[in-house]
Amino acid sequence: MIQLVIFDMDGVLVDSERVHYERRKRFFQRHQFQLTDQQLDKMVGSNANDIWQALIPADTEKREHWLTIYREDVRAHLMDYQAICDAQMIQFVQWLHQKAIACALASSAPRLLIEKCLADIGLTQTFDAILSGEEVAYNKPNPDIYLKTIEKFPQIPKRNILVIEDSTIGIEAAKKAGLTVVAKETVFTKNVNMDQTQADSRFIQPEELKQHYFQEN
Repeated sequence: MIQLVIFDMDGVLVDSERVHYERRKRFFQRHQFQLTDQQLDKMVGSNANDIWQALIPADTEKREHWLTIYREDVRAHLMDYQAICDAQMIQFVQWLHQKAIACALASSAPRLLIEKCLADIGLTQTFDAILSGEEVAYNKPNPDIYLKTIEKFPQIPKRNILVIEDSTIGIEAAKKAGLTVVAKETVFTKNVNMDQTQADSRFIQPEELKQHYFQEN
C-alpha cells in the first residue's frame, strides 16, 4: 500500500524541462559555447552547479564567473508555470491529498523556483515536505535528496513509497535510495531520447498510476 508519493517538479508537475532546455541552448549559443545536442540532453534534470562543474572542471574562478552569469539569465527568464502545468498531474496531487496519502516534493531546482512554481500552480499548501537541491550536499543523481526526504516520514517503510520522476539522473537518484520509481513519458523525453530504463515502470497519464498503485478504476 502506497503511503507516500514523492514528486519531482520539472517535467513532472510542469512542462518546464523543455523550456529550460531551450533557454540553455540560447544561452550557450549567445555566449559562443560550442555544445552538442548530446551534451545538452545530458543536462536535463541537472542543476546549475553540476552543469558548470562538468563544463569547466579545472578553473574554479572561470566556472564561478560563468555560473553567476548563468544564474542571472535564469532569474531574468522566470517562467509562468501555470501556463505550462500538467493539469492532470495537479489533479492527481490533489486527489492524493484528499485521500490522506502523504505527498512530498524533491526537486533539484533552487528553492526560489520551487516556491514560484507551487504558487503559480496552486499547490503551495499541499505538500507535506518540500526539498530543494540547495539543501543537500550532493544533488541528483546522488540519492541524498531522496534519503533526506524519507527521513521526514520515519513511520513509512520504503516499500510503501512511490517516486515520480522523468529524467535519467532523477530516476537514478531514487533507485540509489532504494525506492520504487515510475517514469513519466512525455513528447520531450522522447525527443531527447531520455533513458528511463532504470525506472520500475513508465506512465503517460496519472490515471495509469491510480489503477496500478491505488487500485482505482
